[in-house]
Amino acid sequence: MEKKERLSNFEILRILAIMGVIVLHYNNRIYGNAFGLTEHNPVNHCMLMILESLCVCSVDLFVIISGFFLSSRQKRNGFRIIELMVQVMFFSELKYLVTNRKYLTLGSLLGALLPNNYFVTLYAVLFFISPLINVMLDEASRQNALKRILITLFCVFSIIPFCIDILSVILRTNLNGMCTIGANGDQYGYTIVNFFLLYVIGAYLRNIQKKVTNLKLLAAIVVLIMVITCISYWNENVAWEYCSPFVILLAVCLFLLFSNFNIGSIKLINELSGSVFTCFLVHGMFISHIHIDQFANMNPILLFLHVLISTLGIYLVSWFVWKCWNLIFKSVTKKIDEKKFIIDFFHYSNPI
Repeated sequence: MEKKERLSNFEILRILAIMGVIVLHYNNRIYGNAFGLTEHNPVNHCMLMILESLCVCSVDLFVIISGFFLSSRQKRNGFRIIELMVQVMFFSELKYLVTNRKYLTLGSLLGALLPNNYFVTLYAVLFFISPLINVMLDEASRQNALKRILITLFCVFSIIPFCIDILSVILRTNLNGMCTIGANGDQYGYTIVNFFLLYVIGAYLRNIQKKVTNLKLLAAIVVLIMVITCISYWNENVAWEYCSPFVILLAVCLFLLFSNFNIGSIKLINELSGSVFTCFLVHGMFISHIHIDQFANMNPILLFLHVLISTLGIYLVSWFVWKCWNLIFKSVTKKIDEKKFIIDFFHYSNPI
């Protein structure tokens, strides 16, 4: 976002969203494995499941925020995507060198250098096709059809796949052939289809500019977390997929809640939020070093404090890494004229 658009309420939301991603990996059975460690401790396990249900909308929030701001303009700075890709390649190679020193080969080094990150790939695609989406949405707005389009997309790409997933679990059979997203089902929302839907939601929220009271939003957030948590006790995969209608609605409610906080632009917050993407790339390197196994079955208050302190600590370390990255990257690219990378797509006079 340009500096004039960096409203600190949304920057706080971005910081909280990336902290939510850290919590997801804290719990994840592959990374932090807090879920696996607390399976026989129902109180701690329940608390972590509630936290998971709150944080599972983090990725959706990032895309909704992008849709909210990118839908207002057609110019795109391709250099930003180049910088993101270079960051992915650099930290991917660094992580591989640190964790696989004994098994280095030329092929593995080159493989690690590839920007193999689903979020970055999908976001880059969305970034460049978003001007075309804006044209479509602007025309729909002129025809007073934007709301109908959003409802249709939400039904086709969220509600129907979610219902098919539920039916698949109940019938214990694969119904991916009925899915409205692809032959492999909804892929838990890790698709450009879900990103497209979330972008449209963000654009719609900008278009309507409708205020909902904080009390109603907080009530809705609590209810949605309870619903998602209850479903997760039945089936975690269905409950916590990014394209779930409940997860998407939770992201929308959190977005609307923070949009109500008109705090202007605060320099410290905006400075801290600059490391959000770097944190997304490097936080996994620190998850295995925060001694989750020692706290997983302690008093639930101590476990919660460990989650909170670990998350804040990892974010602050990531901020320091980002500052170091900026010193290196900016010194290398300071002679590059970023204006040459500005592209004006599908110019029209009345964007959303």
